[in-house]
Amino acid sequence: MNDKLIRLIVFPLMVALLTASLSTIREASPSSAQSREQQQSVTGTVYYVDSFDGNDANPGTNSDAPWKSLGKVNATTFSSGDRILFKAGGAWTGTLKPAGSGSAAAPITIDSYGVGSKPLIMGNGTRAAIELTMQEYWTIQNLEVTNDSAQAALRSGIYIHGTGSDPAAPPMRGIRILNMDVHHVKGIHNYLDGDVWRSAAIQASGVFENLEIDGNHVHDVTGGGIFHFSPGTSRDLVFRNNVVNKTGRDGIIVAQAKNVLVESNTVLDAGINGQGFRWIAGMFPTCVEDAIFQYNEVARTVKEITDGQGLDADVRNGGTIIFQYNYSRDNQGGFLLVTEELTPYRDSAPLQANIIRYNISQNDAGGEMKIRAPEKTYVYNNDIYCPDCILRIGSDGFTGYGEGAKLWNNIFAVAGGAYQPDFMYDSNLYTGIGVLPDDPNPVKADPLFISPGYGSDFKTGVDGYRLQAASPAINAGKPIADNGSRDYWGNPLYVGYPDIGAFEYPEAAAHGPAPDPGPVNMLLNPGFEAPVAGNWPWSYGYGDPASPFAYTTGQNHTAGGARSLMLTGKGGYRGVRQDIRVLPNTDYVFSLYANTNNSGISSKIAVFKVLDMQEATIGQAIIGHTGGDWQRFSLVVNSGSRTSLRLAVLDGGISGYFDDFSVVPADAVAPTWPNGSVLSATYGSSASVLLTWTPATDNTGVTQYRVYEANRMLSTVVGSVYNYTVNGLELGSDYAFTVKAGDKVGNWSEPGLTIGIRTP
Repeated sequence: MNDKLIRLIVFPLMVALLTASLSTIREASPSSAQSREQQQSVTGTVYYVDSFDGNDANPGTNSDAPWKSLGKVNATTFSSGDRILFKAGGAWTGTLKPAGSGSAAAPITIDSYGVGSKPLIMGNGTRAAIELTMQEYWTIQNLEVTNDSAQAALRSGIYIHGTGSDPAAPPMRGIRILNMDVHHVKGIHNYLDGDVWRSAAIQASGVFENLEIDGNHVHDVTGGGIFHFSPGTSRDLVFRNNVVNKTGRDGIIVAQAKNVLVESNTVLDAGINGQGFRWIAGMFPTCVEDAIFQYNEVARTVKEITDGQGLDADVRNGGTIIFQYNYSRDNQGGFLLVTEELTPYRDSAPLQANIIRYNISQNDAGGEMKIRAPEKTYVYNNDIYCPDCILRIGSDGFTGYGEGAKLWNNIFAVAGGAYQPDFMYDSNLYTGIGVLPDDPNPVKADPLFISPGYGSDFKTGVDGYRLQAASPAINAGKPIADNGSRDYWGNPLYVGYPDIGAFEYPEAAAHGPAPDPGPVNMLLNPGFEAPVAGNWPWSYGYGDPASPFAYTTGQNHTAGGARSLMLTGKGGYRGVRQDIRVLPNTDYVFSLYANTNNSGISSKIAVFKVLDMQEATIGQAIIGHTGGDWQRFSLVVNSGSRTSLRLAVLDGGISGYFDDFSVVPADAVAPTWPNGSVLSATYGSSASVLLTWTPATDNTGVTQYRVYEANRMLSTVVGSVYNYTVNGLELGSDYAFTVKAGDKVGNWSEPGLTIGIRTP
């Protein structure tokens, strides 16, 4: 047996700190059922604000007699449990800056009421459209915010901050910013005023504890996306489920904090609205102790002068910094930057490890990785795919930090590589030309991904980076202790010996090919199987926000899996929604399963809708009583000129269960073979054969072909290639080959072209 298959790599101190870090960050998230119950245990006053029919002379405590202006709200000091509700469809100009603080048991909430578009707060060039100063236990949710102006300035959409630069200032605790739409904020994006770090769409600047920024959409701003900076040290921060698109600066920055969790965020086109700022990255921690960045997507980060990477472990971090299960694509500066200054920030522990594992990088500026703190950096089981690029892995001229970075079990699917010679390589898979690094167990071969290169926004196409059954990466890796226990797709580690790359094949290679992924569901948590606080990533966007929807695990109450969505049937058109990015002028199928009964208000119905971002209905289906049986409801809509659509279910009185939501491209037409198409075979030698086939046709275009020997998939080639050479055949043996054609959404020609041969 090869020695590399029985070695176990252990970093005792790193492993201990990593385990502690994971545990601490999970415990830090303010999302337990207990805390939700505590928040509901204290009832405050509800205030209503209506920009059309309100009057500041009204008491404001009744929806029939609401206030009108921001000034009235700002002149009021609020108390624990109070809720300030803005009328849907309304708009206000200026800064919303209410006074007071809530409590852990009863935070103060800013929210919307009524049906319609989100209430709009327009800063119109102020310092911020929404601002809190040295306040705590506030929840701000379900509003739209802009802060546009003719000139860029130190400006944010939402600005939560302390009063100065005192590192010992008391912390602001329990701030939650949820499901906000923040856009067209004219913030600064360069060093003209020397204070660029405090200009972002959502800006938290101060000492915080239990800060949660979740489910927000930030887009079309000239400053940063979502930033946190502190004069001292903040603790227990969670940035989750946010979409940040088209900024002038970095997408997400977390600085000067301990115990940080950044997960399931999407950052697209960071820096595209900037003008010459030197350093931009998709997302990064700096001066942070213990952070996990996971399940994120970063694409098309701009490289204006330098940097431009999707992921960055920046300066003065401490403890353990982990980047895992992230998807990085087309970032102009490359996949990864690990920066060089190792002196920890303030009271942070020394840096123990930068761990970069089970990530996928597609066409990231040559897959470039700059590692300037190599002694502390471990890069393993990543897929680096850039078939037309020369991979560059190096320290960028920074040296003197002891041992080199450790790069193990990675797939480098590139045209060639330039590898830092003093780094430590082991059990990597390499393609392309060039001199390989000093790797004691290299695999030089095609990794045989199922369908690489088709990853797009919101992780569509990423399933193409799973391995075929015949992949040489299966069982060829190096065992690594405390490896996170799962691959990019959630498969357990290890099945047999470790696989190379981000995918762990679920069975031995002899058991046949991995299943065809088919069209990819564009929704997150579509079956409600992740019971995260806030019902991630679904938003309770309609009706009374004090009556949230729930999960159920009861018998016969799920269409599939262990959980479903339960609506209560109390009327008033309460509802849930999720926004998705779509391609313009494309048909999509929206569907769900419903199981409703007669215990609600029988005169009312549930409505399944597809809306645009202004809440205009694009399509809808009526959900009546299903008699206790699961029924599927579907809508086919065309996106038109839109790039985002909203799926919503409104509960008009029917109590019941909803499960297995889906949004997929509507293309259900598989490629076909024209009449007379053939698959031919030409012997190249006694042990090889060249297969050649006629091009297939498709309504949207053939993007790939799969080649099979019997029921075993040999390879996938792009749609412009019509041949494949099969090597390693046995003499005097019979073989049956099949070629199938596929399109971009996973439709495959059935049957394929076939040919049977006998080798000489």
